[in-house]
Amino acid sequence: MNSETRTIVPGATRSALEDLVHRYARAMDVKDFTGVGELFLDDGVLVTPRPPESFSPTVVTMGRDGISAAVSALAHVPLTQHAVVGVTFEAGAGEHDATGRVVCRAAHLTVDGNGAASCSVWNIRYLDSYRFIANKWFLARREVHLDWIEEPRVMLHAIR
Repeated sequence: MNSETRTIVPGATRSALEDLVHRYARAMDVKDFTGVGELFLDDGVLVTPRPPESFSPTVVTMGRDGISAAVSALAHVPLTQHAVVGVTFEAGAGEHDATGRVVCRAAHLTVDGNGAASCSVWNIRYLDSYRFIANKWFLARREVHLDWIEEPRVMLHAIR
């Protein structure tokens, strides 16, 4: 589909979808894994990569409870920071559907037994499908495409 035939979502819808993707990022950072699952439909789907074997989305997780359990794999990471750096939304096939492309940088800070910090920054594209139900937008499907990983030098001040 070229840019001339895409249907842009209305401003209120765009604002609600932006809020949804930012709530996902926040829930990940505060380790509210149940809250992450609640952002999906009951039968929502999360498809994630398995680096370093695959940077493409290959692991399929279904349902809120499954999604909450899957993202809780980050529970051992003391600090994450998901920065949403770009979003585009389009109207979906149905009146209550939309799609989105969300670009995110997700930093994962870890500290080893000697106190040495390291960071892995995932440069991510989320390809999303959304559905509007009961006056609220939900993720119907999120595919996590990992474009590259950076491992910058870390100077640690403190972990909150």
